[in-house]
Amino acid sequence: MDCFKVFWKKSFLKIYNLYRVGKKTSQTGDSTSWAQQSTILLKEHNRTDPRKQVVADLIRAIQVDLDHQNEIIICGDFNEAINEKVGLHKKLREVGLLNVFQEKIGEELPRTYNGGTVCIDHVYSTPKVYDNITRCGIAPFNYFQESDHRGIYMDLKVEKLLESENNVIVNSNLRRLKTTSVGGLKKYQESILKELDRNKYEEKIHHIKQQISKKIVSKSEIKKELDRLDKRVTDSLLHSEKKSSQIHMHCRHDWSPDLKYALLNLRTAKRNVRVLLNNKDKSIKDEEYEERLSKAYETRREWRRRCKEVQENSKELRESFLVELAEHLAETKNSQAATELKQIKRYEEQRKEANRIRSVLKGKNHRLLNALEIPDIHQYTLQQRSKSNFDHYDVHQIWDRIIPTNGRDVKSWERVEDRQLIEKLILG
Repeated sequence: MDCFKVFWKKSFLKIYNLYRVGKKTSQTGDSTSWAQQSTILLKEHNRTDPRKQVVADLIRAIQVDLDHQNEIIICGDFNEAINEKVGLHKKLREVGLLNVFQEKIGEELPRTYNGGTVCIDHVYSTPKVYDNITRCGIAPFNYFQESDHRGIYMDLKVEKLLESENNVIVNSNLRRLKTTSVGGLKKYQESILKELDRNKYEEKIHHIKQQISKKIVSKSEIKKELDRLDKRVTDSLLHSEKKSSQIHMHCRHDWSPDLKYALLNLRTAKRNVRVLLNNKDKSIKDEEYEERLSKAYETRREWRRRCKEVQENSKELRESFLVELAEHLAETKNSQAATELKQIKRYEEQRKEANRIRSVLKGKNHRLLNALEIPDIHQYTLQQRSKSNFDHYDVHQIWDRIIPTNGRDVKSWERVEDRQLIEKLILG
């Protein structure tokens, strides 16, 4: 286990790089990492299992850091499934650290060792570090370099993370329970009790009261502690709310782990394109800049294709998700599941149609739509124009013209300003 510190004013960020050896088996030889670490411990008259010893050492070091109000990141090969009831994951959660990938990506994480079946490489952090993560992810095998493990990455706003200003308390619009079902309320109550026990809020409040009564620390320090406590309480409530409603009420929820992974990479690819377009580095040559931009566009197209591919190949999973969502809504509203499913599917169709219209109609004014641009009639082939039902003001025909290349091959556009025609194009 290695660690290094990033100092900033009166605080520092401590980063632990952890390797925890695998479990001992009947085939464990003298040259394995487990045997080597065990030999080192025996020289110090310590017969503890190396897997348990590294956990004890890590937790002891973390407790010291937390007592000094320092920020922490722990990353590495845990050699442990995330759902094990005892072990390193449980102890890290008990001291108040968050699993970054589990919180950002979701419960269903991909396997990270090519000889295994589960995710064993993880990143944990303190809540403040988590709030300053701009992006993170798990790369495909051999994406960054040749390895039997996947590469993992995380970007941070370091200066904002370590600045000494007080935390700003923001009222959360989501601090409420979304469901009124008996099952949901029971889960919410159970989760709240677990969060209270895990975070030891009563002890923290008692500690702050003692500091105030004995005037041990300044008012500004007390305010910082109260701000942090408020943030943790908010996180606990939102976490419990999420646990009490496993199915999101909005049917656009990422219903497939593969889709969620593809969408995450698509968002990252889009962001990379925006960064290159808006922040051109003057020190880079034009040829190199164009090459980088071309690669960014290609990556974005590839992840768009991947998202569509996952959606096409997961229709049964999507249908199962909608049925489950309908049953949940029926329980909440005391209605029929079949009725809710029909309503959801109707909403799906309306949303798809709205997306199609937005894709092909280019509004010029975001506040009041008073003009549109559509492909000029001469942008259609002679064969298309000769058909009896051809109408270049028809939304579906506009869509069919634009979708193959996303409009990149349309050389001239017709501006439409007639109010009735605009309404016809928008409403279909």
